[in-house]
Parts: sequence; C-alpha cells; structure tokens
Amino acid sequence: MFSLKNLVMDFIFYFIWNAALFGCFFVGSVRVFK
Repeated sequence: MFSLKNLVMDFIFYFIWNAALFGCFFVGSVRVFK
C-alpha cells in the first residue's frame, strides 16, 4: 500500500538537500566574486 508519510518524508529530504546544495553554491559564488 502506498504511504503518504513516506512521500512527505522524501519530499522534505529532497527540499532540504536542494536548499543545502544551493546554499553552498551561493556562498561559494559570493566568496569568488568578492
């Protein structure tokens, strides 16, 4: 049976992972340009 809880957990993990990658990329860009 499909579990909505698992879908929500995967979505939250995916969102946090993308936010972390974007944050690292943004910080790296700021350090390079400054």
